[in-house]
Amino acid sequence: MTNNQVKKDFDVAKAIVKLPVEGQLRLFQQAVDENNVVALNSILSALSYKVQFKIIYYANEAIYNAAQFGRACIFAELLRIEGINVNWQNEYHNYQSPLMRAVANDHEYIIEYLLARDDLDINAETLDGKCAANFANTEKTIKQLLDDPRLNEKGRSILNNRLAEIEHEMNLARKQFKEIYIEPSDNSSALEKKMGPIRRALKLSSNNGGNFLG
Repeated sequence: MTNNQVKKDFDVAKAIVKLPVEGQLRLFQQAVDENNVVALNSILSALSYKVQFKIIYYANEAIYNAAQFGRACIFAELLRIEGINVNWQNEYHNYQSPLMRAVANDHEYIIEYLLARDDLDINAETLDGKCAANFANTEKTIKQLLDDPRLNEKGRSILNNRLAEIEHEMNLARKQFKEIYIEPSDNSSALEKKMGPIRRALKLSSNNGGNFLG
C-alpha cells in the first residue's frame, strides 16, 4: 500500500469519526445494502467499539438479512462487531434466526460461519416451535447440522427423518427414470412382440423399432 493510499484511508476514517451517529449509521446501512464489503470494512475500522454499540440493533438485522440472501462476505464482516447477536430473531418473521434463514436457503458458507461460533444457539425456536432443523432441505445442509454436537435430540430426530424422506424421494426418482428410459435388455424381443400390433395399427416401420431413444 502506498503512502498516498494510507493517507487517503486515514482521512476517510477521520471524516467518518467526525460524523454524527446518524450519519455513521446511514453509511453503515448503505454499505450493507449495496453489499460493499470494502466500504463496510473501512466504516467498522474507523468506528470505536463504543460507537459500534450504538448501531448494534441495525447490525443484528443486517446479519439476519445477509444470512437470508447469502451475502457471505458482508456476513463475515458484520461478525467483527463486538456485541453482535448471531442468535437475533426477527419478530416480523415469526422470530426466525440467521441460522434458520441460511439453512432454508442452503447458504453453505454462512452456515459454516455460524456453526463455528461458540455463542450460536443451534436449537433456538420460532414462536410455533420450529428450529433450524425444520428448515433443512438438502442432504449437505442436514449433515452440516448433524455434525454439530450441540444439536439436541429434537433436531436430530427431525433431520434423520428428513434424510429418510430424501432417500425415499431419490429411490422414486430412480425408479421413474428407469421406467421412462427403456434400455435394451434380455426382454427386448418380448417388448417388440407387444409393440408389433401397435406399429401396424399406426402404420409405423418395424425396422429398428423407430427407437425414440436413438
